Amino acid sequence: MPRRKLAVRGPVALAAVAAALAVALVPAGARGATARSGSSRTDATVCPTDTWGTSVTNAGHVGWIRSLPASPTGGGLPGPVNAAGVVIFAGDSDLTAFRNAGGGRLWNIHLNPVNGEPASFAGLWASTTAAYTLVKYSVAGKPTERLVELDPNTGKTLWGISLGGYAENVNANGNVYGFAVGGTIVAVDLFTNRVLWRQKFGRPARDGSYNTQLAWAGGYIVAVSGAATPGATTGTAAGFVYTTGKRAWRRTGIPNQPHLAAVSGTVLLSNGYGNSPKSTVFPMTGLAAATGKTLWRVKVKHWVTGVWTSPGVAAFTDSARIYEVDTARGLRWSVSGRPGALAMLHTDLVYVQAAAAGPGRPPVDRVYDRQQKNGALRWTRPGDPAYILAPDGPTLVLVNSSPLSPQPGTSVYAVYRKNGKQLHPAVALPAAVLTPPGVFNSGTYIELNPRECEPGSLATEP
Repeated sequence: MPRRKLAVRGPVALAAVAAALAVALVPAGARGATARSGSSRTDATVCPTDTWGTSVTNAGHVGWIRSLPASPTGGGLPGPVNAAGVVIFAGDSDLTAFRNAGGGRLWNIHLNPVNGEPASFAGLWASTTAAYTLVKYSVAGKPTERLVELDPNTGKTLWGISLGGYAENVNANGNVYGFAVGGTIVAVDLFTNRVLWRQKFGRPARDGSYNTQLAWAGGYIVAVSGAATPGATTGTAAGFVYTTGKRAWRRTGIPNQPHLAAVSGTVLLSNGYGNSPKSTVFPMTGLAAATGKTLWRVKVKHWVTGVWTSPGVAAFTDSARIYEVDTARGLRWSVSGRPGALAMLHTDLVYVQAAAAGPGRPPVDRVYDRQQKNGALRWTRPGDPAYILAPDGPTLVLVNSSPLSPQPGTSVYAVYRKNGKQLHPAVALPAAVLTPPGVFNSGTYIELNPRECEPGSLATEP
């Protein structure tokens, strides 16, 4: 079905949302000093006064650096995305877009407060042709969010849909987005620009909030709502046909703080937080998305603290061991370890963990590559990257970021997937990473935090 676009006139991006929200949305070039993005910044002898958006090429050079509007709240922001050759960075109340090639600035969207209450961008996603964001705001104390599609080249609104509340969880699959909004699940079709269905699900906690988790697997949106008290397993789960919202199954036995991940037709259920001393350890459980039946269970020693997925397989950790499962059959292998950053490739699992350095010496962090099929070690090398990124091609990009004084900063370098050998000297950047980096096209895109910066110089000039 051809995509329908809403008629939007005028130069101001997000005009449709501005009319609905009474929010001032400012086009490129209309703001003050914090919006003068576009000039190349190759001198890092002083810390940035604004946030920096940085491009590092896969060959190990700084492609471009651009100034972004400051984000006073700091973390919790979505990372940069790529749509149709356009890189979009998110701030507290700003979206700013640049050409991937050359870093030319295209547009900026700024959200002013609504009736004295702040508005912000709560999410950012992209397809090959469009970008999507959630505009989060309140009117008379009532929270709501609006899903908006943007033209990546102009920033203009193509369409928008109000969700009627804050989305606790957002899960995307192709053209369908699922939202948990209060006690309702909302499914939106991005091709037809309409709400497919709404279904009531979950029950509020004592403070009136909901903690509904969503996952999309095998043609179903699976939802879980945790038990009301720590240690209990009286929460519920249900599967809904994603095209119609028809409930296919329902089951109980869900822990207090559930976490969901999905691969193909399997949903992985775990007790993912454990921040209450009364919580109990819950096994990692594979559920059939179509029926809700248990496919397998893996006993864990502690709460599951991280889950990573790849087609047909998943890895997770309980802070004592690393486990890999075939999502249809269950456990493949496990090894002792507490990984930091981790990346799942088609055939390998690459992660960081501390290794013994010898008697009387502190542990040293190393990067490990293991085969997915049996856990056999392929290679290991020194390093403590905060992010392991996997662009198309024969390399991995490792991003090491430290916010700690006296020398906060970020270094970026690439290694060969087959043997872990480093391709080029690390590119040094003077500030810590603000949002998760993005890797696409021919480079790595990083948002730097001016509040966590050490004056210095770039190791590699453009």
